[in-house]
Amino acid sequence: MANHKSRESNIELLRILAIIGVIVLHYNNPVYGKGFVNYDKGIERIILIVLESLSICAVNLFVLISGYFMAGKNKRDFLKPAELLFKVALFGSVFFLVSIFATGMEINFDNFLRFYIPDKWFVFVYIALYLFSPYINIVWKNLDASGKRLILIMSAIAFSIYPTIVDELALLSGRQLNGTMPIGVTGDAGGYTLVNFVFIYLIGCYIRDCANENRKIAGQKKLFIFLIADLILISLWAYADIMAKGVMPGDSVSYNYNNPLVVIETVLIFLLFRNMKSFESGLINYLAAGTFTTYIVHIRFIEIFQIGEKVNSSVFMLAMDIVKSVIMVYASCILVYALFELILRPIRSFVIKRWKTHRFFEV
Repeated sequence: MANHKSRESNIELLRILAIIGVIVLHYNNPVYGKGFVNYDKGIERIILIVLESLSICAVNLFVLISGYFMAGKNKRDFLKPAELLFKVALFGSVFFLVSIFATGMEINFDNFLRFYIPDKWFVFVYIALYLFSPYINIVWKNLDASGKRLILIMSAIAFSIYPTIVDELALLSGRQLNGTMPIGVTGDAGGYTLVNFVFIYLIGCYIRDCANENRKIAGQKKLFIFLIADLILISLWAYADIMAKGVMPGDSVSYNYNNPLVVIETVLIFLLFRNMKSFESGLINYLAAGTFTTYIVHIRFIEIFQIGEKVNSSVFMLAMDIVKSVIMVYASCILVYALFELILRPIRSFVIKRWKTHRFFEV
């Protein structure tokens, strides 16, 4: 499935940085890496808040990249979601067995499910987006310029701005405001939804239109200034939520995937990389092809390396711990990807040769 030819390595580099951002998010996570638990005060916490603010757009970036490249392409391959599900099942089973033999973990259904859910949520939502995206493309293609702008504006209001206001009111008031969202009766799930993915995908379609028409949205300097301003706003918002309600930084509404500031950050970072001079790098393309594998297995390595278990609360030790942790986890994931490709390549070739009918669909 991995195609390393004719890729824009500037965008592939962004994929790599985005998955590193995901690792940083889970380094901070109070359940996995425990960064926010161990460094819960002073300058160390501020550093983690800024890193979280910079990394929080990582998931949206993957979706935006998909929208940019899949816009107008209405042929889909069932082998792609099948391979993703196979990876989830295979790696989940492998790490489940390793944990049993290495740690003596009790064998029960709850422990079994822990290796598949909920941290694999992105795979399932992305598969749904991938399969339905040709129909989104058809709707988008048949809209005129004003219609495209209108659907983006309405989507931003209904699925980003309004839900964020309601979420912040709920946080400040301490009351559940279920039933007030256009997304679902229990709320917007912080943007962990197909609704948010479709919204980000449409933004990718719009940016692709601009590229096809040679319309430059903004220069690099202006984009960078806007990004710094946006990063500061997200960080201040998170800090304000912490001070006002005493919530964990990761529970701040500022870090919802559908927060308008996070959506803006996603767009700004993508445009900065898209506006770079395009180049070709086999190494970058290869590493970028391992992004999904890295996503699927990285949490297991965070647990294996016991990241967050031993900390020394100082700025220097924090910086060293983050760099060490990211390098160890990412390198381990890429090694798994390389080994997995050796195993999967003949299986993939066999499936491609045998699966002749009903493998593709086009609308």
